[in-house]
Amino acid sequence: MINTEAPDLSSSPFSRPAVLRPYIPGEALSSRSAAKFAGVTPQTIAAWAEKHKIGRVIQRKLVISRIALQALLEDEQEILSAYLSGDRESPNVRLMYTRLGIELPASQIAAAE
Repeated sequence: MINTEAPDLSSSPFSRPAVLRPYIPGEALSSRSAAKFAGVTPQTIAAWAEKHKIGRVIQRKLVISRIALQALLEDEQEILSAYLSGDRESPNVRLMYTRLGIELPASQIAAAE
């Protein structure tokens, strides 16, 4: 069951969610691919992107984070909130990258060690 509440970003040092920042090509999904992956329509993905901040517009196209989408689908609000606040270092966020086979940039890995 997907949590219908938007993540709390009030403690975030960012003025906007840190979704797909840094941009990692293997993490990005088109809205159509994200919809197919999640078993919903592209319109639902667009609504989730707006409400839960799981994507952003890049070159006039909505791009969805696989990390954020997976956290949303698994109702992992702690991971989603951490990810959206820019956290790429905590064990649970790093584990999500590993589970999805997405390699973090070396600078992110070095910062976590």
